[in-house]
Amino acid sequence: MKLLLEPTLANLQNDDEVNDFVDEEQLEEELLVRQGFEAEEIDVEDSEEFEIPEGMCASVIKNEEDPTGEFEFDEEKEEAYKLYAEVEDGVWDEEPIRENLQAGRYKLEGHLIKVIELYDE
Repeated sequence: MKLLLEPTLANLQNDDEVNDFVDEEQLEEELLVRQGFEAEEIDVEDSEEFEIPEGMCASVIKNEEDPTGEFEFDEEKEEAYKLYAEVEDGVWDEEPIRENLQAGRYKLEGHLIKVIELYDE
């Protein structure tokens, strides 16, 4: 699996003063550009633990089992990666990944991304 790590917009926004920009639209454009420049790809092998550092988020960009090399989220496909998280004390469940993965520690187990620890945002 290939992930795209990028700083969260909130993290980038903390680095800038609103007064540094002409208007809010210019600030948003600058944040998106910086987010793209500071992004990096990481490869995660099956059974490997990985970390998304604080102030960062990640999205799945490549399914290694897909011969086209492209990842398209589709709830109908069994091979789509799913988040395996604790929904209550001791109760774990699979959930489709609808948003970026937040900062924390994870482990890839087949098509499941198991949450080990989530960092406070």
